[in-house]
Formats: sequence, structure tokens, C-alpha cells
Amino acid sequence: MEDNIIELKQGEVLLRTNDEIKCLYLILSGEADIYSRYGRISTSAGSILGLSGSLYGLSLYNYVAKSDCILRKFTVSGISDLEKILREYPDMVPDIVILNEHFIMELIKLYLSMMIKCKRKDPSFTPDSRLNKWVLDKHNGIASIPEDIKKAYFGANISNSAGIIIENTEFINLLHEICLDMSELLGINNDYIPKQQNAAARSPVPALTFTKDDLFILDELKGSLDKILDYSEIDDDTRASVTDTFRRFKICSDRLSSDENIRLLRKQITGFFYDIYYKVFIKSINDDAIPSYIYMFLNFGYMDEELAGEEVSVLLYKIYKAGDSLFNNDNIFTMYRWLKLVMSGEKNPSRNNFDQSYEEFIRQEIKNNSIDMPEESALNNCEMKLRFEIDNLFKSANYMTYGRVSTFVPVIIKENIMKNIPDAMLSADSVTDIITRIKEIDFSLFYRSIVYTNEEFGISKLYVYEEYLPEIILTPCIGSRGVLWQEINGRKRNSSARMLFPIFCNPVPENIILNVMGKYRWEICRRIQGSYWNVATEKSLTSEYYDYLLFYKKNKDLSEQQKEKLKSLLINCRNNYSEVFAKDYETWINYESRGASKLNKISRNILAKYCPFNKDIRKVLRSNPIFTDCIDYYERHMLNDRRKYDNLYKVMQTKNIPIPKEIEETRAYYSK
Repeated sequence: MEDNIIELKQGEVLLRTNDEIKCLYLILSGEADIYSRYGRISTSAGSILGLSGSLYGLSLYNYVAKSDCILRKFTVSGISDLEKILREYPDMVPDIVILNEHFIMELIKLYLSMMIKCKRKDPSFTPDSRLNKWVLDKHNGIASIPEDIKKAYFGANISNSAGIIIENTEFINLLHEICLDMSELLGINNDYIPKQQNAAARSPVPALTFTKDDLFILDELKGSLDKILDYSEIDDDTRASVTDTFRRFKICSDRLSSDENIRLLRKQITGFFYDIYYKVFIKSINDDAIPSYIYMFLNFGYMDEELAGEEVSVLLYKIYKAGDSLFNNDNIFTMYRWLKLVMSGEKNPSRNNFDQSYEEFIRQEIKNNSIDMPEESALNNCEMKLRFEIDNLFKSANYMTYGRVSTFVPVIIKENIMKNIPDAMLSADSVTDIITRIKEIDFSLFYRSIVYTNEEFGISKLYVYEEYLPEIILTPCIGSRGVLWQEINGRKRNSSARMLFPIFCNPVPENIILNVMGKYRWEICRRIQGSYWNVATEKSLTSEYYDYLLFYKKNKDLSEQQKEKLKSLLINCRNNYSEVFAKDYETWINYESRGASKLNKISRNILAKYCPFNKDIRKVLRSNPIFTDCIDYYERHMLNDRRKYDNLYKVMQTKNIPIPKEIEETRAYYSK
């Protein structure tokens, strides 16, 4: 078989989202599924796969063989090479254009469906202003033309057909971007999930599948709710209320309904959940043999095998058997382990919703006569610390990481599970891998500039860089969002941030983690700059971005199309500048780092200045004219800053003075 002919078996993946597009693939026979977060579209012989991503050089979709396929591979440098492909297969040109139009119509259907759902969820939602109604009408009109007329027109002139497809590709990219935004608002993810993911393969979890041989596990988990209530030792009246509420919830045909009665049941279950959690937690810390259902309750939010479903219950049990190391390391914690560390005094309680530390809260309560004990006793009271952390961090973060405010319930129910539990599992290894990949691009992400003094070596004041990795807590829920809880610990700027993610993640975890990193970039700059965070004369990431977003309409460096795109983005983000920046940061890491131009000149220059790529990426991108100036600007300033550390290093070497590790690390930072 020729080298440029590819055979795919059913279920094989041709391209994944964000893969570099070096080739386009013409389907000669068979069918393929095109997956995205917002839906799936099927296509057949005559379609060109990878075409929509060739505009920026990165695949927009996951392409999976729906049946056995034969494809013709074309090596391309971009979408401009499309006409060469069409001229090689002139007889297929009409079908290629017709299938391209068919893909657009299916995409429009998904768009209209999501727009209706967004309107229902948020009455203030407005359609993206970049999408002109006449373009939708045009494609609807083309769809209504008889097949023979379309074939005659599209086959008459190859150059004309190539131009139509290129114009369609630009429209597909816009519609894809709009649909992604709406899918995030709706909290949906229908993307392709491979049968086995690398992260799952690395974890020590054995055979995460449900088989008939696992029926003994169901026997152990039978009556989990009653067993958890027994363990909690709640009073009889409360127990009767809990049991009755769960009974009524279990018989609901739609547990996520917006019906007032079902909403009230979810609210009652939420109140019971945290009271039971506290009692179970207190008892468990002195229990050397915690039962499986208690571990699953404390770490996963599992309470009832009927609500979770038999298969999910068994899989959660197998994950429990894999041990604590699956979700815990030096910087990543389950909520259960985190609360134990807070109670023991190894970790400080997190700030509350009013941005108060535990110490500030206690002093205020004593001042208001709400606490009747000496200040020192209250500050060191372990159970008060625990209650503070549960009432503030746990309750709020569990709700926030769940992602869908109107249907929140803290207990695992099968209706909330959108993909296989092993695929949704966010292990310590998988989180570490994702953050490592982000740091390989944005090397300075967790570095802080701090003042260093060393009187012994005559250093009175020197700014050095140190890295502070975040503390990451996995909430016991199935969710779709990440949360940046605090960018520093207390008031100390040289401390770690706290971030939270659901222990089972419905969307692609890379997306929610990257979004939180963008928000962290914004908030840590705000914290460091203080009241000057948006003052234009005090140059910083937030001040320059604030100025750019505030006055974009008057910016002569932005085209009308770019202004319209930015206006739509601001509307979608409810004019929240932090959200807008986080979106641009995602684009910066996912696309711009690979040479795909998706940001405008202004935002690109700001990100290049404050979130620089590592030197290997900069070396590759420097030859691209859109990156040359901003990379040169950063490297000039970096070189000037590094000189004083190099000079100090040489002086200390000459005098045989030991080089402090802070100076070594700072020189290494400037070499990245």
C-alpha cells in the first residue's frame, strides 16, 4: 500500500484536539466521528479531516474512525494548499464541498440547541455578536438547493470551490469558539474519551471495570446509607429525617429537575451531608480500621449504592482499595486529608468568604462577644479550626467545583456522571503531569520576587526569585470547575496559593486546571500590586491588561473585527476582567506557544512580557514576525536584569565566598 494511504480500524483515533496539523486526510471510504466538548458530528467518504484546524495549524477536534476507513494523506503547510488536493481528485470536488456544508449545518444545529439552553439557564444571556444572522441564512439557503444543482456548481470551477471551503473554515473556527464558550456556561462535555488514558495507566488502580465477579463488593456496600448513619451516631430524630429525605430523593424520576419539591430535597440533603460529615470525620480520626463505605463517603461524597449505581459503587470501592497515595502527595490533598492537617495544626485554616484569616475571625468574634473563651485558647482550639474550615472552605468549594449552581447536591448520584469514573478520576499524578506541562511552557508561573538579605556576605537588599508551588485540594464531588481559593497563605506573599478541583472531573481536566492558572496569574499580580493593581503608570500585568480592556474601543492597533470579538468576550465573561484574561491565558498556552496566531497584538505583547515562554519555545517562535518584537523586548530586559546577578556571582567567586542558593536559583531563573 502507498505511504500516503492510511487504514484506520473502527475506534482508532486519527487526530486529537490541539494536535499539530501537518497533514490533511481525505476519506476515500468509511465513516468518521468528529468530537468536541459540545457534541459529535459524523462524516463520510469525501470529507477532508483536519481542515478546520489548518487555519491556525492545530486540530480543533478529536477525529475517530466510526467504521473501518481508508484515507489519503496530504502533507500541507496550511490551508492555502487546499487547491492542490482538490486538483488531484477533481471528480470528488462537488462531494467535498457538499460534505463541508453538511458539517456546517450540523454545527449550526448544535449552536442553536446550546443557545436555547443558555437562555433557559441565564435569561440575560445574549448571542455572540460576531455571528451574523445572514451567514446562518446563507448556509441554510445552500442546504435547501437541490443536490444536482449543487454538484454542478461546485464542480464547475476548482479555484472557486477552494475559496468557498477556505471561507467556510474561517466560519467554522468562529462558530467552534462560540460553542466552546456556551458549553462551558452549560457545564457540558461530550468530547471523545479514550478507553484508556495515560494517567489511568500510570496509577496503581487494578482493573477499573465492573464484572459479575465483583458482586461480593456490592454485598459489602449494601445499605451504605444506614451504615454511614450508624457510624456517625446521630440522634434518632435526625436519622429519621435523613432516611426519609433520601427515600423520597431516590424515587424521583429526575433528580436534577428544577421542580421546587426536588430542589428542596437537594437542599435538605446538602444540609444533612455536612452535619454527618463532621460527625463521621471526628470519629474516623481515631479509627485505625476505617470501613470502605466511610472512606468513600469522606473522600468521594459516596453515601448510597442505589443513588450512585452499582457499577459506580464498585469502581469507587476499587479506587479506595488502591490506597491514599493515588490522590495525595506533598502538594496535593484529598479534602479528608486536608481537614486532618488543619485540625492537627500542620496547615493553617483557609481564609473565609470575607477574606478573613482564622485569627482575624476569632478576634472579631471575641470583640462581638460571640465567643466566650480566652483568645489564645480559641486560636489553638483544634475543633474550632476544623469547624471553621468546613463551614467556609469545604462547603463553598464543594459547591463551586461542582459547577452547576442550580442542581448542586454533594452526594454522588449517577445522573451527575458524564463519563467513566476511571476517566473522570483526577489523581495526584494526573494533576502533577498537567501542571508540569503548563510550567514547561510558562516557566515563571509560580515564581515570586522576594527581598533577600545576607549581612554576612554584605547583601543588604537584593530581589531574588523563588518558586512556591500551590497547595491543591480535591473536593469529594463530581464537578466541572476549578477554584482559586487564595493566591497566598494569610498575609505572607512568599507562600503557596490554594486551589481546589473536583476529585472526579467531567470536562477535560487540562481545561479547568489551565483556567485556574490564568486566574492565579491575575490574582497574584493584584495581591502584589495592592491598590496600584490597575494604575496605568505602575506597569504590571493587571494594570496593562486593565487599561487595554477599558479603552479597547479607542485602540488604533485593533481592527474592527478584533474589537467586535473582544466586545463579545467581555459580554460572555460578564465584564469580569479576570475571566477575560484567563481565557486569553488558555489561548496563550494552548495555541500561541505552538505558533498559532489567535490573540491580537496587544494581548500577545502583554502576555509575552509577563508570562514569557521558556527559551526553547522563544527560539522557535522568534522567526515568526508576529512574535519577533515581543520576544526581543523580553530578552533584552531579561539580559539587563541578569547582568547584576552575574556580576555579583563573579565577585563572590573571586573572594571565595560561598554562593547562596537564592542567588544560584535566581541566575537559573534568568537562564530559562
